[in-house]
Amino acid sequence: MINHASPTFDVAVTQITLLDNPLSIHIDYQVADMQFHTHIKYRSIATWQAIHQKLDDAQVERMVALIAAWDAMRYLALGGTTVILPANYALSASDKAAWQHCFLNQFGEWRFKNRITYEKTYPLLQTCSLDTDNQKASKQVRARNNKILLANGGGKDTLLGCVLLSHQSDCEYEFYHGFLPYGGCASTQQYLLEQLSSTFRPDKEPVSIDITDNYCNQGKDFFERHGVFVTDYHVDFSVGHTSNYVGYFPLLVEHGYEVMLFNIEKSADQPNCQWRGDDINHQWCKSTEYRDICTHLYHCLVENSSFKGFKSTIKGFYDTSIYQILSKYPEKLQLTHSCNIDKPWCKQCTKCCFCYLMMTAFCSEETAKNVMQLETSLFTDPNTQSTWQALLCPDQHAWECVASKAECHLACSICIDKGYSYPVLREYLQQDVEHHIKHGMDTFAKIDASQFEYSLFHSLIPRFKTHDVIDATEDTVSA
Repeated sequence: MINHASPTFDVAVTQITLLDNPLSIHIDYQVADMQFHTHIKYRSIATWQAIHQKLDDAQVERMVALIAAWDAMRYLALGGTTVILPANYALSASDKAAWQHCFLNQFGEWRFKNRITYEKTYPLLQTCSLDTDNQKASKQVRARNNKILLANGGGKDTLLGCVLLSHQSDCEYEFYHGFLPYGGCASTQQYLLEQLSSTFRPDKEPVSIDITDNYCNQGKDFFERHGVFVTDYHVDFSVGHTSNYVGYFPLLVEHGYEVMLFNIEKSADQPNCQWRGDDINHQWCKSTEYRDICTHLYHCLVENSSFKGFKSTIKGFYDTSIYQILSKYPEKLQLTHSCNIDKPWCKQCTKCCFCYLMMTAFCSEETAKNVMQLETSLFTDPNTQSTWQALLCPDQHAWECVASKAECHLACSICIDKGYSYPVLREYLQQDVEHHIKHGMDTFAKIDASQFEYSLFHSLIPRFKTHDVIDATEDTVSA
């Protein structure tokens, strides 16, 4: 069955309010007869005057319009066809084309689950002002050499990124923390993220954004009463999300970062499935393509190329090599969390089970239990059996930021080879254990140095070997 998006649920941005102390953006929305708002607060920027000193009025309006348009994507997931911006906010034709492409890809999973299609040129981003393609800015923003902002997601990927950066003697970086409406209370999110930031950069206050709304806390009954026909509309893609790059533009302008680093591993570019000719990738917001698009958007906004882009610290690593390296430092794994449902660990979701599997394979089950504060095994928990099926069964899709089936089967095989005999470890294997280990390690234990995206890491290339990550990095990764 195919469903068509409906103009009934078009998203009107009714008002954008710019506030000071600290710099904030308040966005009001109308969707059918529902009213929503998003409030975005940039803690490290005092006033809009600071931004106006670096950008002209047209640039500021364009930047705010981009932020509002990208935030509005999640409201369009209620089933509408168009986002309408206020009359005084203009975007170029290329801005709008990028927005449409990013929506269709970032919300590909949502489209797939709801079997949503769009007619002709939809979805649309509608602006009531003239395009800005031919306007020239009167000011240009220059980035500062070696000034780096590192996104902190709080998990093992960030941990490895921190370890790599700690071996760059001339590298000065600040952490970015985003406090989001679907991540629980801000104080809990801050405490969890500071486990890593206070360990690796105790001398630096993190750069933070707070995002609140009246959308994420609305339940299914509310949306059904208002006639919403789609599901999975609570998409974790708000401004401030570690992978919603447009939301960082004010930070780049004000603080002059040369590069913004994320901790995104190699498998983020791999789609989960195909639907109607499109690749559907749960992790598209972490893809190289999306980061390159947003780098281009920023260059167009500020009209210079001194900003080197949104890059990844660990693009050449699969999860296997990440856990191999971090297995030498189980005490630092204790600082991490990865759950997106009930932080730090709900102990039921696909991501929790994936992390438990990988820690058991490359550390021990005792380590996995200690990190997640468990007394019993997740492999035998009756509440996780359907989760293991989604994670491991070749015919199902695990809609989370987890590794491929093949890499998960490698981890299961390593667990079995280490003596763990839980039935779920064997249930979904399609080959014998030896086959999975041999072929899996040949693929997933390699570090692809050609994928390193930032020049700082080129000096580490000779210190990595492709087949024996642990030995090769013993003198590189230290406590």
